[in-house]
Formats: sequence, structure tokens, C-alpha cells
Amino acid sequence: MQEELKALNRTTIRKPKLEIKTHAAELKRLVSFGEGLKRRAEELERVQIPGRRSAGKKRRQN
Repeated sequence: MQEELKALNRTTIRKPKLEIKTHAAELKRLVSFGEGLKRRAEELERVQIPGRRSAGKKRRQN
């Protein structure tokens, strides 16, 4: 695996088109990672913690 990565790194320097493809693949991975984080954050927002008010509710003023 390490050898393949080294070979890929050498190829990206020599072949600009491959470099673009490599960056596109990296971008797809980052977008996917970001979407996963967003889903996890949404799941955590739905979790109710006992004794705490949810962020969306305001306190009543007397």
C-alpha cells in the first residue's frame, strides 16, 4: 500500500491530468466526511439530556 501511494505521488507530479483526478477523489472523500459529520451533529441535536432545556426553547419571562 505504501509503495502504491509513493508511486501515485510520483505519477501525480509527472501527469497533471492524474493530479486533477487525484484532487477530485480527495474532494469527494472530504465532502463525504463532511456529510457524515453533519448527520452526526443532527443526531446529537435530537438527543434530549435530562434536566437541560433544549436550545430551541426560550425561558418564560414573568
